[in-house]
Amino acid sequence: MTTRRFQPGGTLRDDAFYAEREADRELFAALAEGETCTVLAPRQIGKSSLRVRTARKLREQGLRVGTVDLTRIGGRHSDVAGWYFGLVQELAARLELEEDPADFWTKNDKTTPLHRFVIFLRERVLEKIDGSVVLFFDEIDSVLALPFAVDDFFAALRDTYNARAEDSAYLRLSLCLMGVAAPSDLAREPARTPFNVGRSIRLEDFSRTEAETFMPGLREVDAKSAEGWLDTIYAWTAGHPYMMQKLCAKLVQGDREVDATVEQLFLRDGRAEDPNLEYAERRLLADTRATQMLRLYRRLLDGERVAVEREDPTQQALRLTGMGAVDRSKSPAVLRVRNRIYQTVFDAAWVRETETARLLTEPLARWLASGQNEDLVLRGQALDEAQVWARDRTDLSADESKFLLAGLAVARREEASRAEAERETERRKQAEQATRTLRRNLAILSGLVVLLLVSLGVAVFQYREARRAQRQAEAATRRERGVMAQALAQQVGQEIPALVAGVDAVAPALAAGDKPPAASVSGLAAAVFAAKYSRAVDIPAGAFNATDISPDGRRIVAAQSDKKLRTWVVPDQEEKPLVLSATLKLGQSPRVIGEDGPIIAPAAGGEVRIWNRSSGVLERTIQASSGDVLDATLLAGGDLRALVLENNALEVTDIADPRREQALDPGAVPKQAALSADGSRVCVVRADRDLAVLDAERGRLIARLSVGDAEPTGCSFSADATHVVTMAGPAALLWSIPEAGLPQDAQALAPIRYVDEDEANGELQAVALSPDGQLLAISGRTALVVVKSDSQQVLRRISAPFVTSLRFSDDGGLVAGGRRDGRIELLEPKPSGMSRSFRAHGRMVLGLAFSPDAHQLVTASVDGSVRVFPIETFKPTVIARSDAAPIGCVGISPDGNRVVHGGSPDEVVVRELSDGRELARLVGHSGRVDRCRFSPDGERIITASTDRTIREWTADDGRLQKTIDAPAGPADVVYAPDGRQIAASFVEGPVTLRLWALDTGTSFGDLAAPSRLPGTIQFSSTADRLFVGGPDGNVAIFDPRSARIDRMLANGATTSTVARSTDGKLVLTT
Repeated sequence: MTTRRFQPGGTLRDDAFYAEREADRELFAALAEGETCTVLAPRQIGKSSLRVRTARKLREQGLRVGTVDLTRIGGRHSDVAGWYFGLVQELAARLELEEDPADFWTKNDKTTPLHRFVIFLRERVLEKIDGSVVLFFDEIDSVLALPFAVDDFFAALRDTYNARAEDSAYLRLSLCLMGVAAPSDLAREPARTPFNVGRSIRLEDFSRTEAETFMPGLREVDAKSAEGWLDTIYAWTAGHPYMMQKLCAKLVQGDREVDATVEQLFLRDGRAEDPNLEYAERRLLADTRATQMLRLYRRLLDGERVAVEREDPTQQALRLTGMGAVDRSKSPAVLRVRNRIYQTVFDAAWVRETETARLLTEPLARWLASGQNEDLVLRGQALDEAQVWARDRTDLSADESKFLLAGLAVARREEASRAEAERETERRKQAEQATRTLRRNLAILSGLVVLLLVSLGVAVFQYREARRAQRQAEAATRRERGVMAQALAQQVGQEIPALVAGVDAVAPALAAGDKPPAASVSGLAAAVFAAKYSRAVDIPAGAFNATDISPDGRRIVAAQSDKKLRTWVVPDQEEKPLVLSATLKLGQSPRVIGEDGPIIAPAAGGEVRIWNRSSGVLERTIQASSGDVLDATLLAGGDLRALVLENNALEVTDIADPRREQALDPGAVPKQAALSADGSRVCVVRADRDLAVLDAERGRLIARLSVGDAEPTGCSFSADATHVVTMAGPAALLWSIPEAGLPQDAQALAPIRYVDEDEANGELQAVALSPDGQLLAISGRTALVVVKSDSQQVLRRISAPFVTSLRFSDDGGLVAGGRRDGRIELLEPKPSGMSRSFRAHGRMVLGLAFSPDAHQLVTASVDGSVRVFPIETFKPTVIARSDAAPIGCVGISPDGNRVVHGGSPDEVVVRELSDGRELARLVGHSGRVDRCRFSPDGERIITASTDRTIREWTADDGRLQKTIDAPAGPADVVYAPDGRQIAASFVEGPVTLRLWALDTGTSFGDLAAPSRLPGTIQFSSTADRLFVGGPDGNVAIFDPRSARIDRMLANGATTSTVARSTDGKLVLTT
């Protein structure tokens, strides 16, 4: 005699009949091997009983098991902190952990409740338990009703699985999620990564063989009838666990007719009395997809063969009600009604009654009660659903048909009214447009008349200005000849050319009856006396704000009106100038310190900048004052001394000791001032047209300098500070300054040369660095130049206007430049190397990329096309064209065989580089795609879009692998060298920089910069540094491990691109 019994409902006790299924064996094996599992199935199918027995067997194998029934923690009224604390309490109790979870919760109160739960799993569960741990989370469907973001909970559980790759402790943790839910319920937000880890365990109704487990209990009642009873029960239930247990229990209690028992328990009042049937109807009618579910269920009742579609939400929802099941005996598998009981209780009449009640019954009653008021007919979606439901039906009543026809009539009238209103609106728009066009034409005509009158006035003005400019040019030419005469007079063996130049400078003015310029007279006088000078430096003419020469006389530095500093070597051998970036005002002076010292110069905003003399590299930027720094020098000990003008007050400040400030009183309002090289003296240009020399240490007046009626424009000291040169009008005077004693008037000794102002050079358009960091390509408004990055020696220079993008080939043997007019400049950087110019596009070139072997060049343009140019033939092949939007990003795979380009959301394409054949299309973004890059191994592609997402794809077939939510539209995104991390920068939003781990898709660091840095970003080759540049002129170097700035590089202007050399030792900013 058996001691087991039948138990309808609830988790089966040990003495109940339990039929073991394939799911029992599969779940135990998977969890014992460390897998994460999900068991998602309808109610009353045996999920909890499966959990209890699997947990017992795992404990017998020595595993630590914890079970949490999520309905015990809280429901829709729970707050997030209380719910997660309850979860931690349950786990601590089930796993028999010694530490009080309340103490742990209090110690970690600085972080979020979800993060505390994750920390608890790692630091309390896995740290305190040595062996394998299995956690069951039952009734997960109760979590879906919580009033906070439950996707975060499931994402955290998914991350414990993904973390196994980096933290071996997680290999000891297995999870099992159970409940009445679909896989999509575990990640309901569309942008979330689906819960796609672990193994899905299929729990289905008993097979006929598995149902044999109940035979011993039936044989005890009647051995002869037992087999027939079981066949009949299975015919009604199709192996439904709850229904089989309930019918068997009734037979044991005395019932002997299976059909009559089915009628009593389920068919007669089952929808109201049986909890399983009542739940099925209630769940279906409460679902937002109820109409589609009823339509699908009616098809199953009609015997239609409906193939199973795993991702169909309507099929999933119907199966979770318990009314539908999968018939796997067919190939392919089809959907069917669960069993005969469901088919009888929820028959065609029930479907019609339910559909009618949902769509017509209540609205029809209100319409009839109102006397068929048109305001109460069906409209919109309700009318559309009712029409679909009524289609091909022959059992509609007269009132139902009349009600639907009334709704259609109202809908047609309303549609006609809307169409007429739209036509009337269009007519009004056309009339208003005609009126605006007439007014615009009248305004244009009036404007043309005014423009004609203005043009006549401008023509007269320009003629007068041209005549004045011509006279000024003639005067400038005479001054230049005087300067040339003076310069030639200072060169050994050039006395006769100096005399000729002096005469040429004076003679034209005398012949015209004009007074010769003072510079011309001075040049002629210098030529006559022919003072000796060792050599001259050929410096292009231009407006010099200030100049200085090194103490050894071998290098000259000058600030010209184009806001750049240039330095020249004086020896016979010519050297091209270095270009140093600084914005100087009139009167501010650059300075060369010592024989091998740096170049320093004041800059805007009270800064002082210090450059390496030989390389032109900016070494330091020092904030000296909130006022204007007029001059600066380095003292003997290496400390910086600055001359500052603020609110018409002049003072000397030592940067090493800010407390040491010496106020200066020149006797009148200062306009300009200069420091001597040793910082001991100050020369001041006063507003009363006199000059004064003061002691910088004590502020005492040493000498007064009077230049008469001329307007002084500047002054500077000799190297030993014993002489001062002043500029006033066209003349320059040399003064001898007394060493000590009472203040006195100094005496002018001799004139020196004067240099006219020239036009400023154009702004830089683009810069690129060769892969080995040795060469630099620079483009301006008119030319493209290739120079050595260490010495600034010019290797190539070609005439090329407005080159807006530059790129070196991987071997550094070619440089490509894309122009604003769509042409490409291609050249070898070596002297006398090849250069070609050809038209690539009809509009501006946006991006360039070389194939790794440098045999092909890929270009992207505003005209919406990507083109590949064989280097040997220069004949373009159009491989892509976009009519939707410009193509704004392009990249080549590391093997050089594929190219990816992006622009509009549906135009992100991977192509074969050789023939342009489309390999994959990356579809998923809803905004413009601005960045696209291959991973270092070439197997993946990362894209960034204005839709505030970053997505990763497989490069071979374009399958979406991961979607990452970004706080704003990324300005740039880049892979780390190992391809396991990405970094992104942002123009807008609260975050400047963010890093993600790609295996989990989670952020592990926000990098807070001291100012907005939305330019390009670049990892170092070892991934231990991240370079980011932006509009404030700085480049931040981050340490990604600590999420802190390692150091800042001052660039002095907007930093729009950042690049590094392959050895990681050079950083280029533009």
